[in-house]
Amino acid sequence: MVRVRYFGLLRLDIKRSFDEIEAENVEFLIKIISSKYNIDVDEIKNTIIFVNGKNINQLNGFRTKLYDCDEVQIFSPVAGG
Repeated sequence: MVRVRYFGLLRLDIKRSFDEIEAENVEFLIKIISSKYNIDVDEIKNTIIFVNGKNINQLNGFRTKLYDCDEVQIFSPVAGG
């Protein structure tokens, strides 16, 4: 199981701070979260995602493999005016 922690607006939408989810990679994890909480996949893909403290852009992107006990952090992008 992967521990998924939510931050920002996504956390407010989901009304949870974390989940425990079984997923083989980030892409599949996003699809599970999208289905579970009825959130558009693209909305989740536009967030900032870390796996074990590393941005997935520094890893293999959405193909980043996930293993038991990994921690995924999903941050809503910050916007300001």
